[in-house]
Amino acid sequence: MHLLIVDDDQKLCQTLKNTLSDLGEVAWADSCADAKKIFHERGADLLIADYFLPDGNGLALIQEVKLKNPSLKSILMSAATTKDIAIASVNMQISALIEKPFLGSELRCLIAGLFIHDSIILNERDHLVTIREIKFSLTPTEFKIFKLLYTQPDQRLTRKVICEKIWGAVEISENTFDTHLGNLKKKMSHYSDLLTNVKGVGYSLSRLDC
Repeated sequence: MHLLIVDDDQKLCQTLKNTLSDLGEVAWADSCADAKKIFHERGADLLIADYFLPDGNGLALIQEVKLKNPSLKSILMSAATTKDIAIASVNMQISALIEKPFLGSELRCLIAGLFIHDSIILNERDHLVTIREIKFSLTPTEFKIFKLLYTQPDQRLTRKVICEKIWGAVEISENTFDTHLGNLKKKMSHYSDLLTNVKGVGYSLSRLDC
């Protein structure tokens, strides 16, 4: 796998290169211009870019690069994630958003989520989900929520949409909804970070396309 990190913080980039080196070949650029040059020369499977860059922003960079490689996975880093940035990330189909500062283990887990979909197996009869040979049993409602998010790759579904899809015209309390989502995350164990929620935007389950 080829990874490209774009950030003008040299110390952070070196740390990330060391953290991710076992995942594949890691390249680093400190500007949009350098990133586009590297991408043109060697390509990338995953682009990790900071929002604030000396000659532009990570969102615009990812959008431009994805025009040439629609299957590219992307992670946007930001030290000040606003609602506008979060919404723009969804609209531009950024694979994931991570706020600085973050641990290397958090980023690795996020990357694993982006490249894990082929290893997810759903057993509808028994309401059983298997992720990389780890099985967890869900209630019928939890299974429906997981399946709904699983079948909507790279999309964030609002609480309202999820409720309409799962419960139809039946109104449920916020506490009931939160209980179902909370229990689902707990049962997913160390894969719980695959299920994310951006406040005011919605819920999403990371998946793999390749």
